[in-house]
Amino acid sequence: MYIEHHQEKIKNHNREIQEAKSQNNHDLVRILSRKKLGIKKQRLQLSIPIYDYEYLEKLAKNSHSSIQYYTTVIILEHLYSEKRLLGNEIEVLKKSNYELYKIGVNINQIAKANNAGDMVELPINQLYNQIQKHIKVVQDLLKSSTDIY
Repeated sequence: MYIEHHQEKIKNHNREIQEAKSQNNHDLVRILSRKKLGIKKQRLQLSIPIYDYEYLEKLAKNSHSSIQYYTTVIILEHLYSEKRLLGNEIEVLKKSNYELYKIGVNINQIAKANNAGDMVELPINQLYNQIQKHIKVVQDLLKSSTDIY
């Protein structure tokens, strides 16, 4: 029951953000994006053999994550069968997204130079739109993967 309530809160929150975006209310989008949902959390403590702890620590370090984040990701993946991103994956996606954004800006500038007078949409504009959609998908993935805490 609690998880359904939690999911409903997230769905409503995302709907509010989308409505603010559709109204071009950037201030409200910024406020809503930073708003905490007030989800109750419970501390979990466990004991494992030192060799398991050291192995977890090594895996976390290799993925550029803290051991707390790494174990949280493992548990949530197991509970919900959803892939969560680790520190190194998040960084790679951020860099990739930034590079795509820069390419999109360049394509947009080229398209504007070629469209001196609202000509028919060029394939370059379609490519730009696809890049923008991809950037949005990556941003959403990053947001969902970094909102664990």
